[in-house]
Amino acid sequence: MKRFRGISPVFAVVAVLALSSNASAQQPHFGYSPHFCQIWNTFPSANRPSGDSVLGAITAVSSGDLWSVGSSFDGTSRHTLAEHWTGGSWNIVTTPDGAQPNNLLTAVDSKGAGNVWAVGFSASANPFDPQSTTLVETWSGTSWSVVDSPNPTMPGGGDSTDELYGVGVAGPGDVWAVGKTANFSDSQSLILHWDGVQWTDMSTPDNGSGGWLTGIDVVAPDDVWAVGFDIVDFVQVNLIKHWDGQHWSNVEAPNIGLLVNQLQSVEATSKDNVWAVGFHLEIFGVDQVNQTSILHWDGSAWSVVESPNRSQRNNELFSVVGVASGSAWAVGFWDNGLQILTLIEHWDGFAWNVITGSPNASDAINELTGLVSVGPNEAWAVGQEADPSNFQTFVARLACPGMIGTRTVTR
Repeated sequence: MKRFRGISPVFAVVAVLALSSNASAQQPHFGYSPHFCQIWNTFPSANRPSGDSVLGAITAVSSGDLWSVGSSFDGTSRHTLAEHWTGGSWNIVTTPDGAQPNNLLTAVDSKGAGNVWAVGFSASANPFDPQSTTLVETWSGTSWSVVDSPNPTMPGGGDSTDELYGVGVAGPGDVWAVGKTANFSDSQSLILHWDGVQWTDMSTPDNGSGGWLTGIDVVAPDDVWAVGFDIVDFVQVNLIKHWDGQHWSNVEAPNIGLLVNQLQSVEATSKDNVWAVGFHLEIFGVDQVNQTSILHWDGSAWSVVESPNRSQRNNELFSVVGVASGSAWAVGFWDNGLQILTLIEHWDGFAWNVITGSPNASDAINELTGLVSVGPNEAWAVGQEADPSNFQTFVARLACPGMIGTRTVTR
């Protein structure tokens, strides 16, 4: 619900199409889930009058007060984009840009109507040296405004780029944002904290030379999880960090892929029920293939949970939300060889299951990158859909009015 992928949506899709290939994968679980509601449908969303518009993250203040953020491209520069749902329709609300020409909001979170935060970055127009600075914005109840945020440098100094990809709100004076600080060759995870007065750099060392945090979730003020990836001994491994109220620490994270692993999102329903999703490289070579990854924290350790894939090509998960101990949703995309289609999976307390009726708005490209739940039978997912040349916002909604609660099954 507050996470976004680590690269621009337009460039990400190009990369996805380039990596499509055949590969071996387990058979997906279809259709079996005790969740009473599994009806997902496309829902109208707003777009800029011209150019590309994409959404990457979503948060819910209440079922009638939701925010989604992303960016739009006018043919020259990229601009921040925020859309607001107040019960009738999605409407674009004016958001400021940062100091540089290209601006993206990558994550959003809230804790009450007057405590909504969005983060991202502001980047230069030079594609060969795209220096970026952190971008933090807050909603006052009437307008969005930029809040000054730190831009640390890599050890040794020199030019560095700073980007934020996740935000978690614990309270009015307790907000976390995560991302990366990088130079030409290396990167390290970036952790910022808002204390009600200012943002402070709280970054801690990683295990390798390529730290990058992509998602964060606040369980309690003294229980915060952040996920992403790192480069250790030339292998991209999952990176998980935990805040205990005093210190951030690196937590041992299992890996599925031998060469590439990447966590994109983390979500907790309690201190001993935390989910993290992403993908791993299944096949290496000219025809590379990524497959879904799902990890679970049971209060003592992280473990791999089997996750289905819809094809023997690229399948990736970008966001996860927990509804209860026996219910969670994850969204992303899958490749059938001709199209990029939405991927929606549900945890029923026993296994992750593919939802076969996931909606698609385009015949070419459909991706879901943000997710939020507003009750056992209502959730929203956002992303982008496109023909080969034009990206537009994409919203899907899970809703079963009149259905109450969830079914209980045993196996």
